[in-house]
Amino acid sequence: MDGVPSSEAKVFSDVLPACPVVALPAGVSRLGRSLSVPSLIVIERGVITVCNAPAHGSRLVLLDLGPGALTPAPRAEDAVRALVDSCLTVVPGAVYGRLMALPALSRVV
Repeated sequence: MDGVPSSEAKVFSDVLPACPVVALPAGVSRLGRSLSVPSLIVIERGVITVCNAPAHGSRLVLLDLGPGALTPAPRAEDAVRALVDSCLTVVPGAVYGRLMALPALSRVV
């Protein structure tokens, strides 16, 4: 994480192991609402897309993300799809709040 002091990066790396991890095999999609109500998602491994999930019409790709990427949680109705076998860390609200209290880290996120 460029621009983040090592002390803040350490807090980040210390809290991630306590967060839930979701494995998504290639081709599998999950709705945002099924990801344990995250505030932030960290892509640990693989490549995912986040798409809107309209009731009618075609999907629109909102994001393509690879290893090391951070993204705010998708909306409940959006779909997260693994393009290859992927692993996501789901950062819940309480942990997210703790991380956002760190000035440099909050600017990166």
